[in-house]
Amino acid sequence: MLAKYRKPVILFGVGTIIGIVLAYLQSMKFQGMDVWVGEEQLCELKYYTVEGNGYFWYVFLERVKPLLIISLLATTWLGVYGVLCALLWFGYSFGMLTASCLILFGIKGIFLMLTIIFPQCFVFAPVTLIWLKFCNEMSFSLYHEKAEGKDRGEMIRQKLIQLLILFPFFIVGCLLEGYVNPIILVGFLKIF
Repeated sequence: MLAKYRKPVILFGVGTIIGIVLAYLQSMKFQGMDVWVGEEQLCELKYYTVEGNGYFWYVFLERVKPLLIISLLATTWLGVYGVLCALLWFGYSFGMLTASCLILFGIKGIFLMLTIIFPQCFVFAPVTLIWLKFCNEMSFSLYHEKAEGKDRGEMIRQKLIQLLILFPFFIVGCLLEGYVNPIILVGFLKIF
């Protein structure tokens, strides 16, 4: 059973390693320069407030773009490869975030990283993995296996219904990131 998750885990891991290495190389390149977010910028964040729904809509649009692109790719023969590239990208992003926080702030950076991704990661991670699984299955069943006797339109409708069922959970993740996370982050930065 675990063998079928080998390739996604390896791709995520490779992306994470690439992100860590590139963050380290970038820190070496800009060492001594005030290019990265530092203590001063974090101190300024302590006094920020989120006004209205603007941040929620920003988060929603930023998070929905990759999922829509992958969903559209899933209806083509490129869908399987799009899912694999997405896993690589998500791993890269995680590695870059983790390494950047550790390089800039040491052990305190781990707590900063956890604060940055809490609580929305508990919703986004499973929803994204299930979304990628559905998109991979749709593309694979449409283009990479013989679909003898299967109605392609029916398969697409089934997968789209599954994706639509996931969408409210995705919105909950956006609400958590847009409204709850800023409160937690500002509270954490006051003691950071």
